[in-house]
Amino acid sequence: MQNERIDIEDNALLDLVELQKKLLENLQFQFQNNLIAFKEFIPDIYHRFKDYKVKNPFEFFCMDNGVANIQFKNTGEIFYTCNNPQTYTDEDIIQFLKETTLNKTFYKYEEDVFGQIHHRYSNEIVDLLNKNKIDVEHKANTLYDLKAMPFLILYGLGLGYPLSSLYSNIEIANLFVIEPNEDIFYASLYAFDYASLLIFLNDNNYKLHLCIGKTDEDALLDLINFCHNEGKFLSACSSFFIHNITDDIKDTFNYILKNYSKIHSSLGFFDDNLFGLSHALNHVKNKIKFLNCKKHLTKDITKNPVFLIGNGPSLDRDIQFIKKHQDKAIIVACGTAIDPLYNEGVQVDFFAAVERAAATAETLTMFENTNYLDDVIMFTIDVIHPITISKFKHIAMFSKQDDPFYVLLANNSKTKNIANHLQSANYTNPLVSNLGLASLLYLGFDNIYLFGIDNGKRVEYDLHAKSSALYNKFGALDNIENYILSQKREANFGGEVETNYIYNLSADYLDRLIFCFQQDIKLNIFNCSDGQKLQNAISLQSSSIDTSSWKNIDKKKVLDEFANKLTFNPNLNLDDIATLIDKDKYNKFVDKIISLFQGEINTKIDFTKRMQDVNHLIYQNKDNVFNAYMLEGSTQSLFILIQDALYHYKDEDKSLKIAKEALDLYIYFLEDSKKLFSFLPNYILEQHKELTNYKIGFDHAKSKSIDVPKDFVVIRLKDNIKGNIAKFSKRYE
Repeated sequence: MQNERIDIEDNALLDLVELQKKLLENLQFQFQNNLIAFKEFIPDIYHRFKDYKVKNPFEFFCMDNGVANIQFKNTGEIFYTCNNPQTYTDEDIIQFLKETTLNKTFYKYEEDVFGQIHHRYSNEIVDLLNKNKIDVEHKANTLYDLKAMPFLILYGLGLGYPLSSLYSNIEIANLFVIEPNEDIFYASLYAFDYASLLIFLNDNNYKLHLCIGKTDEDALLDLINFCHNEGKFLSACSSFFIHNITDDIKDTFNYILKNYSKIHSSLGFFDDNLFGLSHALNHVKNKIKFLNCKKHLTKDITKNPVFLIGNGPSLDRDIQFIKKHQDKAIIVACGTAIDPLYNEGVQVDFFAAVERAAATAETLTMFENTNYLDDVIMFTIDVIHPITISKFKHIAMFSKQDDPFYVLLANNSKTKNIANHLQSANYTNPLVSNLGLASLLYLGFDNIYLFGIDNGKRVEYDLHAKSSALYNKFGALDNIENYILSQKREANFGGEVETNYIYNLSADYLDRLIFCFQQDIKLNIFNCSDGQKLQNAISLQSSSIDTSSWKNIDKKKVLDEFANKLTFNPNLNLDDIATLIDKDKYNKFVDKIISLFQGEINTKIDFTKRMQDVNHLIYQNKDNVFNAYMLEGSTQSLFILIQDALYHYKDEDKSLKIAKEALDLYIYFLEDSKKLFSFLPNYILEQHKELTNYKIGFDHAKSKSIDVPKDFVVIRLKDNIKGNIAKFSKRYE
């Protein structure tokens, strides 16, 4: 009996040895076969790994069931500690699908004070979805119910086993794989049959992106680029699965999760582009000068200290310091901060404004019949409303490479040289303080102090400075949605501030802007505001600022440099402008988009692929860069809503029915856009309502036009502020 047991054990050992031998032969064959497939379908992977040398040596061994595993030679650590890695992975993924639902972004009904077709059709789709979501019985509660999904991020590839499990159990239109460890991916080239998978994906037009061995920052950039190419709307209806949890994967996951929503935030929309372009072209027509990126301020100007001032509540604690040193620093008021500075006797040198709406101009009427703005230089972007521009004699106008005016000029051979001379600025949104800091940095100032740029408030503060007459005397509203504080973040001088999404985005963009410039020059950016902390600025109380070497600044010289050296006239006449805006070409482009939805759409994934086809047309059509730009933001936003309908119900036919109804509204939007586009370059915000006969959009079979809202006032003041302020008197105490 003892000898029989030994024989059985010996036979089992021999079987395992034979299995191990066959495994190694199969692994080598599979590796070569996989390389051939990658060379055809993903050449970058082929070239990167065909001669790859591992950093942490490992060897393959065979489990009892013939499944491959690896053991690292230096540590003896085994990668999969279970008996059957494939079975373990299968069970883990089934559990994931049965317990997980899609992470969705859903837009609410949005009040439209201007009359914009983007909001009209977005709100109509929201109404459609809300009406149908009453049917909770047929709602898909998990991915397992859906049977299909538009976008999945897989963290940790292991030896490739999750891929077969995923595609066997759910249809995935787009899979983004993040594997930080190149050695593990290299091992998977032996263990997993990529060749068959790549053929399957190609035959079914599924997208697979492999992000291998990249830093957290590069992995995020890779993900952003993928969503840019395939559709930002995908990121708003997605899920993630973590296969093997390592420190590297946890770090990457947390970093991407923190930044993920930004992929589909701040998309912009069609009407906004029409307004912005019309405003910019009217500035050109009115001979407003633009900043010239080929010209630069002299060092004796840029070395001066600059006070960048917002209307946050902590301005009150620093106003005495600002008053005392106003002649020794360049004073920049961000938006309504000009109000408390005037009231406190501080002469502003620069005023930053970015709004397309005329609300800023309304607040500036308080300075009529005074000379306060005569020598103030306005920092602004070309989308600013013409009425606001009219309040100033001196303009320092930036462009943005992602705004319609620049895109139009840069993509036309006749005007490309003009675009090359425009001084552009990035990270100028979402708040005017972002424009203020961007303006200073792009112009070469490197010694900047931030006051009242709070991006939130401490509990004991009001939301704006007490010396702000707009909010405390004239009744401007500070209880609208953008001012509701529902989050908390670290404060600049310890503790926490109450804040919200907009303020946080502003703070993040300020930090990014500082970081970008710090790579090339030494910056002294001091955050003196008792508000939200900025990671890349130096926290500094105004009482600790050393002003002993500061001298009075020749402000007239600063004004002369801007007026006479830094600006230029683009020299475009009305005929040039009319030629640039090719309305027939735009109409054909819109018709091409609509044609992509013709024919039967029989599955959720087919519908997703059609939307991705539109995305490809928008981003890959070099002959229509400007036209594509005009539509991109609204298209992504409306696709996010359509996608929500598409992946809401278990029943595919029900999902398709509602999604197609939403698609009809998107197509109505496109048809309306052709008519509104024809009004360029005269689609000036608030004046545009006359062009549309006071209607929002036009009539369609399933959607009728609606009246433009009568009240176009954004800042609702209870009193007439024109001339209703005390005479300005410069004060130092």
